[in-house]
Amino acid sequence: IYRPLAAPVINVSCGRDHLGVVLNNGYVYTWGQGTDLQLGHGEDRNYIHEPTRVTALENVKQVSCAQMFTAFVTQTGEVFMSGRFSAYEPFTLYRVNLPPVKSVSSGWDGNHIAAILTTQELYTWGDNDVGQLGHGDTEMSNVPTHVDTLINVTQVSCGAYHTAAIRDTGELYTWGRLSPAADDEANWY
Repeated sequence: IYRPLAAPVINVSCGRDHLGVVLNNGYVYTWGQGTDLQLGHGEDRNYIHEPTRVTALENVKQVSCAQMFTAFVTQTGEVFMSGRFSAYEPFTLYRVNLPPVKSVSSGWDGNHIAAILTTQELYTWGDNDVGQLGHGDTEMSNVPTHVDTLINVTQVSCGAYHTAAIRDTGELYTWGRLSPAADDEANWY
């Protein structure tokens, strides 16, 4: 179904039951399931049927939707999150303490997130049951933590329980587990 918006769309992300888009004017719109504050509108909404602007944010360049949270990256590299993240109660739009960020990727079901800084350093945080954060352990991290084994990261993608990153050399690195039910041979951390 075509959704007419006020300007051309430059970024789109789908969560489990919600959707976010960024327009070329820096405005971000979300809609869908909102019971965990993941839409960023500051209120618990059962469902929003039409694209609705997140009025608290401007100059957004990327949106990344997960199962129950959404991350937003501004033109200046600030990261804001909204929703239910990991074991926390639902929250609405808070700024993540990070140096300027180029892009983020949200784990769809596993409640973890990765951020590439403008310096091409990689930071991850959230659930880590099977090593999906890439820190060499399975300890949950409440704050963004540097993945010090990787440098010059140009792209990252988070799955439910795994993460993949590409370096500027074209090398691919993966860690975590493809499925929480997979045997130990599927672990990469």
